[in-house]
Amino acid sequence: MGKGKPLISIILPTFNRAKLLNRAIKSVIAQSFENWELIIVVDGSTDETLDVITSYRDSRIHHIYQENIGRGGVRNMGIKRASGRYITFLDDDDYYLTEHLKTLEQIIIGFGFPVANIRSEGYIETESGERKKLEKCPGFFPDAMEFLWLKGTSPMFFTFHNTVLDQLKFDDRFNYAQDFHLIVKAILVYPTFFTQKHTVVLFEHEQRGTSQLDSNKLNEMIASRLGVIFDLFENYYSSLRKYLSPKQIVRKISMDHVFLSNKAARLGNTKVALKLLFQAFHYNFSFRNIYHAGGIIYHLVDKNFQNCFFHKKQS
Repeated sequence: MGKGKPLISIILPTFNRAKLLNRAIKSVIAQSFENWELIIVVDGSTDETLDVITSYRDSRIHHIYQENIGRGGVRNMGIKRASGRYITFLDDDDYYLTEHLKTLEQIIIGFGFPVANIRSEGYIETESGERKKLEKCPGFFPDAMEFLWLKGTSPMFFTFHNTVLDQLKFDDRFNYAQDFHLIVKAILVYPTFFTQKHTVVLFEHEQRGTSQLDSNKLNEMIASRLGVIFDLFENYYSSLRKYLSPKQIVRKISMDHVFLSNKAARLGNTKVALKLLFQAFHYNFSFRNIYHAGGIIYHLVDKNFQNCFFHKKQS
């Protein structure tokens, strides 16, 4: 790494969230550790995003404008631009606590600049301002692998040596869950260190992630999430088996089917919801799935009742 290059590059993809973006940028500027660069990749925003970015006069902040290519593509673009020895991520609606990068630096120096992944911990914050700690990932294997495999994670919680991301990229075949896809592969190939400190904040709000799902996006989500899990199952099964039992591996496939079935039910798509639910039971017939099935059936009945009532009222 040449003189003057940052230790840590932060990739921040954004799309039409100018109001939330301000807080994310300010949280980076407020870091007690200062040897960083922030690369904001604007994914075709049409709001005041560029005005927000250019209002900051900090030479460590850079931005790229790209016509809408999706979160995986913009993250890859940010990685390509990054010059730091380590690369981490921040979503436009989330933010760092002031000691986040300092904590990463302590891990990096303490372990002698390892070619590895670093896992951080965090909070979830609601729109009312209530903040609580997210469940902590175990700091050892195989328990950590089971936790991340079954519960998922965000790239905001991970920092990677740049050589890791030279080898692995966000797979643009998948518009959903491509972050989970990359993180699982990185964990299977490279060692992972755990900070055990809560230094990032995930902001839960109405416009977050899949909350704005419609019928068209549902089909895309189903194809992506199931594509990710089956790709890992088919191509990394032997590596997964070092840490997980066959039952644990298949349980994840079933859980994703239940998750997608619930999304379809909330949209009133009975055929898709029931198909996914039956497939979930095929992979894992459990009391947990029976419990979730009750909720899915409830949403289907409620949605169909609302539709019938609306059509009767119209007629």
